[in-house]
Amino acid sequence: MNRTPLLLLAALVIPACGDPVAGPTPEQIPAPGSTEYPHALVKESVFDAGSGKEYRLYEPDGPPLLTAPVVVFLHGWGGTDPAYYRPWIDHLARRGNVVLWIRYQESVLTLPSEFVPNMLAAVKAGLAHLEQDAERPKPELDKVAVVGHSMGGILSMTLAARAAAEGLPPMKAVMPANPGRGVTGPEVLADFSQIPASTLLLCVSGAEDSLGTDAPFCFYQATNVPLDNKDHVTLNSDNHGTPALVADHFAPNCLTAADVNALDTNGYWKWFDGLIAAAFYGRYREYALGNTPEQRFMGLWPDGTPIVEATVTDAP
Repeated sequence: MNRTPLLLLAALVIPACGDPVAGPTPEQIPAPGSTEYPHALVKESVFDAGSGKEYRLYEPDGPPLLTAPVVVFLHGWGGTDPAYYRPWIDHLARRGNVVLWIRYQESVLTLPSEFVPNMLAAVKAGLAHLEQDAERPKPELDKVAVVGHSMGGILSMTLAARAAAEGLPPMKAVMPANPGRGVTGPEVLADFSQIPASTLLLCVSGAEDSLGTDAPFCFYQATNVPLDNKDHVTLNSDNHGTPALVADHFAPNCLTAADVNALDTNGYWKWFDGLIAAAFYGRYREYALGNTPEQRFMGLWPDGTPIVEATVTDAP
C-alpha cells in the first residue's frame, strides 16, 4: 500500500483530564509496541504558528503527568502537518512521553539553509516552554530523544550532533527513519562524529525506499557511537496477505488508526519504544538493538504465517 497522504486531518485538541500523577517506575514501562496505554488521552498545543519555527506539544493526559521524558519529532520534507504522523505521535504520548513536534519548514518553498536554524530555535523554545509553564509536565532533561522521518531523519542526526554546542540536553536515543537528504547539500548536515558514544542509535531503511537511502550514511558517519550502541535495520515488504505490507519511503506515514499496520507496531514504533526505554530506563534494549529475535520479529498474518522479518546489520 502506498501510504502517501492524500488529505490532511485536523489534530484533535483534548483538555486536561484529572490531577497530575507521577510517572511510571522502570518496571511499569509498557513493552515496546504495546497498545496497552497508561494514558487515555493526548493534549495538543500549538505555538509560533506561521513563523517558520512552529512547535507543538503533545502531552500525556487522562491522567496528566507531573514530569515526563521528551521526544523531539521531526517530519519529512513537505510533511508540515502532524496529521501525517498523528497515530505514532499519540502512541508516544500515551506511553508517557511529551512529544515536541517541530515544524522546521513553513512550506516546500522554505530554503534548506533555513531548516537547521528553524529546528534549533523551535527545539529550544519548546523545551523552555515546558520548563517555565507550571501547567505542563516538567521536562526530564536527562531523558530526551529524537526521531525523524526522511529529511527529518537527517535533521535528527544533526540535532544529536549539535546538541552540546547549542546548550541543549543530549539526545539519549536517535532514530532516523528512512532518512534522505534529497537535493540538499551540507547545509542540513553536521559532523555526526560529534554524536556522543553513549547515544543509542538505530538507522532504519525501507527495502523498497527509492527516496530515502541515507540510513547507511548516518550509520557510518556516527563514528563515535560504538557498534554495541547502534544498528542498521532494513524493513522488508511482505505481500502474503491483503493489503500487502510495503516498506517504501512513506511507510512511517499514517493518518488514522485504520492506516496503522505491522510495519508500524512491530517496526518503527516498537524499535523506537525499545530504544528510548533502553536509553531512559535500562529496559527492553533487545527490542531495538543487537540483532535479536525480539528486534527482528514483525508479527504474524491472521493465518499465523510469520511476517517477513527485518534485516539487522552492522555493515549496511
